[in-house]
Amino acid sequence: MRKILFSIFIFSLSIMAVAISGKVIRVSDGDTLLLQSGSQRIKVRMYGIDAPELKQSYGEDSKSYLEKRILNKNVDVKVINEDKYGRKVGKVFYKNKDINLEMIKTGKHLKVLRNKNWGYGKIKIHRIQGILD
Repeated sequence: MRKILFSIFIFSLSIMAVAISGKVIRVSDGDTLLLQSGSQRIKVRMYGIDAPELKQSYGEDSKSYLEKRILNKNVDVKVINEDKYGRKVGKVFYKNKDINLEMIKTGKHLKVLRNKNWGYGKIKIHRIQGILD
């Protein structure tokens, strides 16, 4: 019985550790942002999307769109994992709205969804000259 209670306790701690909240203080591009959470600054990579880099076609558009949605706003991030650069990778929520999913649905600012199994069903979006395929 103690082992079960201990396991439940550890599991509950791990759940709490995967959510962070804070103010978006910088948007680097259409899928990366900097979050001020208390005294910590945390780099966040948005899970499941791959926006164009700034020097690529639509890169500035993608960044601008994301800035309009969340820059200087308080958001919640459900952390999925950490990438090889030390960034938290997660789903970003503003007022309970899934911003990652919003970026995917608009389709205007994405190069391609990285993987159909990344938590958004079978959506796969390409942006070519402003037209969704």
